[in-house]
Amino acid sequence: MIWSPRCILKCARNSFFLHLSKMTKTTVGCRIPVSYFITKGKGQNDYGSTGIPYEGGSYDKALTVAGISNFNIITYSSMIPPNCHRIDKKLGLDKISLGCVLETIKAEMNGTKGQEVIAALLITKIMDPVGKELVTFVLEYGDNHNLSTKALELMFHQLKNMIQNRGFGTLDFRQLKIGAKIKTSKGYIIQPQEFIHESLKITKNFGSVVVVIAFTEFTWLDV
Repeated sequence: MIWSPRCILKCARNSFFLHLSKMTKTTVGCRIPVSYFITKGKGQNDYGSTGIPYEGGSYDKALTVAGISNFNIITYSSMIPPNCHRIDKKLGLDKISLGCVLETIKAEMNGTKGQEVIAALLITKIMDPVGKELVTFVLEYGDNHNLSTKALELMFHQLKNMIQNRGFGTLDFRQLKIGAKIKTSKGYIIQPQEFIHESLKITKNFGSVVVVIAFTEFTWLDV
């Protein structure tokens, strides 16, 4: 028997759909990061396009210095879940491979010749009134005139707003400092843990700085 190309194609299609119908379907919940590393970098360049002057030059150099230029970077908002732990940068990079998707919380700032730019992350643990960890806030910051001391003060203002917005109570931001545990009006415990920043005085035409939390491993919620 000689099979026509159309007949072969039809049989192959039917076989595929039969196989597909027998496959076990798995439903999974939301993914939860369980480990991360922190890195930062800066770079500058004399060349850039009119529309995106930093992308292939100074920003790429900053990512290269940070060790993450060879990955496809996705940016989250600002939360580290409970039981998500920090690992060494080298160990984190060993867990990912060239061209993979790297999910991050990222602060960045770009500027031009003569400016001084800064990017920063403020990591703050939030606990309930009995001391149980609820979540860790990460605030991002980027500016070209307020450097590290002023940046931290402004980020403490933002932290106060985030706490109030979520119903954790009020506090006096002037009490906030790295390492200190402060109670809100509702008894929640706020502990700023780390202020990580990178700055650059730009001497070439374009400059960029980045500070990055990069997630490396995940688990899933039960559904």
